[in-house]
Amino acid sequence: MFTRQTIRPLGFFLLAATANFLALFPVAKYAGIEAVDLPAGSLVSQAFEQADYSDAYRMKLPPRAPQDIESLTRAYLPALIPCWSRESRRAETEAAIQELTLEPGSRAFGTVYAKTPDEILMGENEYHLNFRLSVRVSEEGGARWLTVSTVVHFNNWLGVAYFIPVRAGHQIIVPHTVRTAVHNLE
Repeated sequence: MFTRQTIRPLGFFLLAATANFLALFPVAKYAGIEAVDLPAGSLVSQAFEQADYSDAYRMKLPPRAPQDIESLTRAYLPALIPCWSRESRRAETEAAIQELTLEPGSRAFGTVYAKTPDEILMGENEYHLNFRLSVRVSEEGGARWLTVSTVVHFNNWLGVAYFIPVRAGHQIIVPHTVRTAVHNLE
């Protein structure tokens, strides 16, 4: 049964989620970020036999952005650090990201599963779901693009239940992190 102690945190969560949505949705929608299909032939498109959820967002890279995928991935990963992290902890994490090896088998944002000259695939296998995150660079129309893709496979009903609230936030936060990473390269 619901009590005051269980309803109050739920109400706070819903209020915070609504505030995040209202603050970040316009930023993501109008900041040069495109929602695209998973890149054909990419590592992320082949990560699971069956993906229960997938998305991909891309943004044009500035002309002086790094050329190699490791540098671009190191530029993207700090955008995943929550903005409410303590400044000292944030600085430590950003420094640690610059030291990552980003080779298959190493740990970054989860385990690095595969790497090509234009893509790094990382993620985790959990009890309730498995996910993969891809950071990819490509050229199209004379421009270079940074594409961040996610695929999720549910292992059981807990994964489905867990992902219901995560999905709404994910579709706002990931475009925001792509925008943050690209703007940090300018």
